[in-house]
Amino acid sequence: MKTISLLARILLGLVFFVFGLNGFLAFIPMGPMPTGAAAQFFASMSQSHYMTVIFTLEVLCGALLLAGQFVPLALTVLAPLIVNIFLFHAETFSVDESWLSRQRLSSTPSVSENAPGLLNRHPAEEKVMIEAALRECGGRVAGPSGAAARLGVPGSTLESKIKALKINKSRFKRTDPSKDS
Repeated sequence: MKTISLLARILLGLVFFVFGLNGFLAFIPMGPMPTGAAAQFFASMSQSHYMTVIFTLEVLCGALLLAGQFVPLALTVLAPLIVNIFLFHAETFSVDESWLSRQRLSSTPSVSENAPGLLNRHPAEEKVMIEAALRECGGRVAGPSGAAARLGVPGSTLESKIKALKINKSRFKRTDPSKDS
């Protein structure tokens, strides 16, 4: 693990040191200039000489990372620069909205679709709903195929409810017939 950490620190330090120096010396050719709002942002940063501050910070923090000195400080200073780099290149940096979807993997309707609002029910109703969900999921609480996902509540909340309602979730565990030999 120390080797991976060392390599990551050196690689990040090298990237910021080299590209910070490139801001001053221009030894690596730049790509096409941005257009629209990105062009206005870049122009205002350049005209105000704020890019000089940015390039200086990149060189200094890159050197600190390469030297292994004040690494937490260097990473703290570089963090907002990294965020700005990602946001500046937002047209090429995107997240597929399906990654953010909370849909279940299973096509069977969940208990929450049949009776939404687990948390605002009488404890006896909650117990019936939780037991039904545990039965459907084979006693699994967490994960995308677990009872918590089916009920639409966080796994930790469901664990607390199971404990408070004194539900023995192990009785819902499915036995694997291949292990019965």
